[in-house]
Amino acid sequence: MDSGDWIGAVTGGIGVITGVAGLVYAAKANTKSSAANTKAETANELAREANRFAEEANTMTRSQVGREVERHDVTWGGEWAGPGQYVVTNESTEYTAHRVHVRVTVDDEVQDAHREQVGPGESIELAFPVAAVRLMEERRELRERRESAARSAWPGLAPSDSFFGYSHWIEERVTWETDLGAPRVWEPRGNGLSTLGTLE
Repeated sequence: MDSGDWIGAVTGGIGVITGVAGLVYAAKANTKSSAANTKAETANELAREANRFAEEANTMTRSQVGREVERHDVTWGGEWAGPGQYVVTNESTEYTAHRVHVRVTVDDEVQDAHREQVGPGESIELAFPVAAVRLMEERRELRERRESAARSAWPGLAPSDSFFGYSHWIEERVTWETDLGAPRVWEPRGNGLSTLGTLE
């Protein structure tokens, strides 16, 4: 073999070694590239999730601001509709109350009612059987007092029945939500002594 063949063989060998080394580095580069692509996809997914959370936070903030400035003028009124029948009415002319809870206490008798919606002018009725019995007793007692006063020798000295029956404690409380879900509470300052209905 002459020197040209040796140079050719050595050069060929170096080329093979270089080619194999290139393939090894290319394989490593492909592996790293694949790992980098996986990491990039994970980063993109995390970015999409972060954007979704940011949008949810923005929506919640907008909802909260909307609740704070929402106009929702609901007032309530409670009264006796008949013996032992107490009604609490949404006195608004335009607003509906949602997820309404009403609690009325008459002396020691407590009644609760729940409604999903109570529209303008609509009422919730609560039954108070003990109060109904007591009202009938008070009516009978008032009749007896009046009859006794009419038979009295001194009618002008008979006790007045003006305050008869005004000795019952009535408390009202209503909780509800506005159209946008803001919580509201109504507890009238008028809670206190009252009658159980008309005595006549």
